[in-house]
Amino acid sequence: MVEGVPDKDQIIPVDASVHFLDCNEAWALLTEKEQLYAYHFTQASWEGAKICTFQRSYESPALVILLRAIFAEGHKSLKDKAIAQGVSEEEWKQLVVYAAATLQNLGNYKSFGDKKFIPELSAEKFWTVVKLSEIYKKYKTEIDDIWKAIGEIVYKIGVPFNVLGFSDQNAVTTYYSAKITKAEATKLKEFQEEMKISPLNTRLIKLNESTYWLRLASAEKGNLPYIKTHEWKDLKVVVENGEFAYIMKKVIYHLEECLKYVDNEHKKEMLQEYIEHFKYGE
Repeated sequence: MVEGVPDKDQIIPVDASVHFLDCNEAWALLTEKEQLYAYHFTQASWEGAKICTFQRSYESPALVILLRAIFAEGHKSLKDKAIAQGVSEEEWKQLVVYAAATLQNLGNYKSFGDKKFIPELSAEKFWTVVKLSEIYKKYKTEIDDIWKAIGEIVYKIGVPFNVLGFSDQNAVTTYYSAKITKAEATKLKEFQEEMKISPLNTRLIKLNESTYWLRLASAEKGNLPYIKTHEWKDLKVVVENGEFAYIMKKVIYHLEECLKYVDNEHKKEMLQEYIEHFKYGE
């Protein structure tokens, strides 16, 4: 399925370190109040992290969900079944390091360098392991559809898939829509600065040559003065919040739970600011 020969740094080496993070001892040192604070803050972080996959690449959201799902039954259980069905020890290691790197980067592009990495084991063996998982037995149709949608692109390399970036730079991204150039993004950044909208919490979509859709991640819609259609210079910019509302509401829920267990005013004020920001995307 791979077209062309991948560069050395597009393959995660099997000798890459994968460590189990054992927090039991540190966790036991916390009070119940501190544990509840840490738990809800961690849950809020992981909920919000889902959005990062949508800003990475087309295939990243489904790929991350798929990898988390197949390993949910436990490393040993899945490995034993895979080895029994002809997956070699080397191929198993290739899958494990690929999964670890994908989860670490919240997608299949490196956080540093923005370069794509692909599985070293074949697509056939990858799919063999997926079908052996417990989750596949429960959601066969849904997982078949996921693999049909992303299986080929997961292994694609070459222009424009090698690196994240703008289309006019022979690259791909989902942070911006496919046809947006670097010059257009730079120009729209001026608009965002004028409106005091942080680009870090947005996605920019090109509707036509003069119309753009700026979407803000937030739990609710409206309630901000710039949530409207703007005639700006020679462009029309539609600003809308409420993107990823389902996820953002979960983030806010856990941050509000954190407020019950804060131990100082600084934490309380920080959480309140986060909650206010995530509510409308201001």
